[in-house]
Formats: sequence, C-alpha cells, structure tokens
Amino acid sequence: SSAASDVYKRQVYVGARAGAGLTTGDQNVLIGKDAGLALTTGNYNTCIGPMAGDRLTTSTYNLAIGRNAMGTHLDGSYNVAIGGNAMSDTDAGGNSESSQYNVFLGYGAGGGTWGDTGSSHDSNIGIGYLALSGALDGDATIAIGHSALAALTTGIQNIAIGYQSLLAANTGGYNTAVGYQSGKAITDGNYNVAIGRMALFNEDQGDSCTAVGTTALYTQNGGDATLANTGVGHNSGYYNTSGTNNTFVGYRAGQGSSETVYSGNTAVGKDALLAITDGSDNVAIGRISGDSITTGDQNVFIGAASAYATADVDKAVVVGNNAMGAGNVDSDADGTIAIGYNSLNALVSGQANVAIGFEAADAQTDGDNNTVMGYQVFSAADSGESGNVMIGYQAGDLINDSGSDSNVLIGLQAGRGGAAAMASCIVIGESAMKSTGANAQTGTIAIGQQALTALTSGAYNTAIGYNACKTY
Repeated sequence: SSAASDVYKRQVYVGARAGAGLTTGDQNVLIGKDAGLALTTGNYNTCIGPMAGDRLTTSTYNLAIGRNAMGTHLDGSYNVAIGGNAMSDTDAGGNSESSQYNVFLGYGAGGGTWGDTGSSHDSNIGIGYLALSGALDGDATIAIGHSALAALTTGIQNIAIGYQSLLAANTGGYNTAVGYQSGKAITDGNYNVAIGRMALFNEDQGDSCTAVGTTALYTQNGGDATLANTGVGHNSGYYNTSGTNNTFVGYRAGQGSSETVYSGNTAVGKDALLAITDGSDNVAIGRISGDSITTGDQNVFIGAASAYATADVDKAVVVGNNAMGAGNVDSDADGTIAIGYNSLNALVSGQANVAIGFEAADAQTDGDNNTVMGYQVFSAADSGESGNVMIGYQAGDLINDSGSDSNVLIGLQAGRGGAAAMASCIVIGESAMKSTGANAQTGTIAIGQQALTALTSGAYNTAIGYNACKTY
C-alpha cells in the first residue's frame, strides 16, 4: 500500500498508487491499484477497484466501485458509479468532466464517450448493463434496464425503464418509455410516452405520441413530424403506420386489420373501430362500436355495438346501444341518422333515413327517405317502405308492406297499419286511423284525436276534427 504521512487525515487507501497524489484531502476511502490516483484536496470520496476514480482531483462525495468506474472524471462531485467501466469516459470537456449528481449502476452504465456541447451533464441516472452507455451529452435523464437509452447523445430529460427501452434514442428528448422494448426504435422523436411491453415499438422520428398498453401504437412510423396519436389499451392503434391525430382508448380500439394509414379518429371502448384501414375522422364510443368499419369517414357512433356490423358508410350519426348495429350498411346509406336503442338496427342499403327513438324503424333494411321519431315508431317495416314521415309513440309501428310509401303519420299510435300497403295517407292525432291492420289504404286523411280510429277497409276518406268518423 501507499506510504502513510501525517498530512493525510483519516484516510483509507490500499493498493499500488492508491491516493498517491493526496495533499490535504480528508476522509477518503481508496482501495485498488490507482484508485483515486490524482486526488489532491478532494474529500469524502470512496473509490474501490483498479483505476476507480483515478482522475478525481478536488471532488467530494463521489462513490466509484468497479474497475475503471468513474475512471476519467475530473472534479465533479456527488456522483455514484458502481460497476466495471461505469461512468468511465467523461473527460470530453469542462461540462462533462465536472458533472454532478449522476448515478450509474451496472457494467458500462454511463460508460460511453461523453460529449461536451454545453449541457451541464448533471443529474443523470443509469441502472443496468450498458444503460445510458452512448456518447452522452445531456442532463436529467433516467435509464433503468439492460441497454436502456444505450445510444443517447444530446437528447435530454428522457426516462426509459425496461429492457432496451428507448434503445436507439440519440438526439430525441423529453420521451418517457416504461416496459420491455418500449419506444425501442425512437431516434430523434420528442415528447413521446410509451408505457407497456413494446409500446410504440417501431416509431423512430415522430413526436407527441402517447402509447399505453402492450403493443399500443406498435406499427406506427410516421416520419419526422408531430403525429399526435394516442393509444391506451392492449393493441390500441396497432396497425396504423403514419396516420395522425388519432385517439384510441380501450382493448384493441382502433387496432386496424393491416398496415395502413388512418387519421383523425377517436375510438373509446373495447374493439371500437377494430377493423379500420383507411377511414378518417370517425368517432366511435362504446364497446364494439363501429368495429367493422374499414374505409368509412366522418361518422359518429356512440353506444355499445352501435354500427358494429357496418364496413363502409360515411357521415352517419348513430347514437344508442345496437343502433344501426346488425346490418352491414353500405355507402348508399351515407348520411343516415339513427338515435335510440336498436334504431335502424337492420338497415343495409336504405338511403337518407332519419330514425330517432327506442327501436325506431329497427326492422328497416332498404327503405329510403324515411324520417321517423318516437318510441317503436315504424318498427315492423322491413320491405323497402320509403318516403314516410312518422312522429309519435308507435306511430306506424305495424306497417309492413313494400307499398307503404309517402305517408305522414303524427301522434300516439297514429296510423299503426299492418301487413297491407298504406300509401300517401295523412294521419295526425292520437289513435287516428289506427285499426286498418291488413287492409290497404291510399290517400286517406284523418286529422284529430281518434279520427277514423276504427277504420278498416274503407277507401278515400277524409275526416278532420276531434273523434271525426271515430266509429266509421
């Protein structure tokens, strides 16, 4: 060991040339060949291992354990380097070699050749084999896990926790990645959050994305731009490649079915917008809402299973559980409005329909230009009935004939009809003309409470007024 001298106060140094340069330094522990070799006036340092802290001079409160740990650091204080070659090549310039408050645990952690371009290089944490082992030239970064942030250079204020998390990041900053290989491919992307196994796995340059959940936003690689995608949930947004401004929340929400581009979508709920390929600007809220949509654009689906079987429709507004749900609506039905539980549930190709209310027009498949509103209004019609206006509780609810077109029915149980054609009738009032059943009616007019309420087979009648021809 080195020879003792009265000038050294309360020191421990063991090993060839350990503490050989000490003059007035106090309470240092230096064990190993060349450990603390250059220390002169530094205090309270612990250096254990060959060449551990061998270039420290006036530094204080450093802990270096392992061969060459903190091996080239000069005068920075309050650092911890534990592991062979941990924080071992920091002498690029004044900022790097005097950096403080760093913690590196693991072989080669923080052990790359540091740069010195102006950052303070302070307050970095690297824990794990080769964590933060690149040409570090930044500060306030945290890397925990095997090879986490292993390539970082000038990127600052990144947090990576997990095996190979943010593995390729070099100049990107302000990223947070937690989970096995989360954000693994990011190089110069900024302001990203990836939490979960392989979340945001392929993105390299995109900015401002949030992926939370196993393989959330997995395929995305949108280039050097603000992509602003959010995926929360297992496989959320999985197949989107370069689409932007999407928000997917829920298990497989917005997952897609192939590697395509879709933008501006909002999907909330399990399997919402599950199959989307290149549809854009859709809103789907609720379990399996819009889960078969592939190419539809500018739709609003709200409610569990709303529009769940539809692959291609545009500009539809669907609100309510199972609304426009069971039928695979095609592009003929663009602009459809269905509001209420089961409303337009069976629609396939009908055009320009508006249905509002519980089970409103729920059996209709291919009728066109119907506007209906009310509880179970027009609920039996399934034969292409078209051009009708119906408003009120169970108005026209029993009509079920392909010739039932161009009617106006307004009122509670007005013009209930049945399995016969009702055409070009005007019925306004509670229970007006509600008993026709299996008898056809054409051009009949009944206006007033219970007007023609008992009518069955009579034709071409006009009754206006309270109880007009009530028993006719």
